Amino acid sequence: MEKLDGLPYLDAVVKESSRLYPSVENAFREATKEDVIPVSKPFEDGSGKVMKGIEVKKGDIFMISMRTLNRMEEVWGEDAELFKYVFFFYRM
Repeated sequence: MEKLDGLPYLDAVVKESSRLYPSVENAFREATKEDVIPVSKPFEDGSGKVMKGIEVKKGDIFMISMRTLNRMEEVWGEDAELFKYVFFFYRM
């Protein structure tokens, strides 16, 4: 394990590969209680009502797209779709 910990390039490639190509595409969750999920920006629902959060009831099941989260430009920057560590290797 110590030898693996001493391989920062391998660690970077594994992490970046996992970000772009997660082993689980989607995660499903069930709400255990009534709650409101906060959102970063208000949005309009299907009826045109402006919402500041997503209301969930106990027992609601929802899907979280890991692939989408791991490629969001708001989180990862404009090059979110790129394998970022490849540029580091070419500069060496």
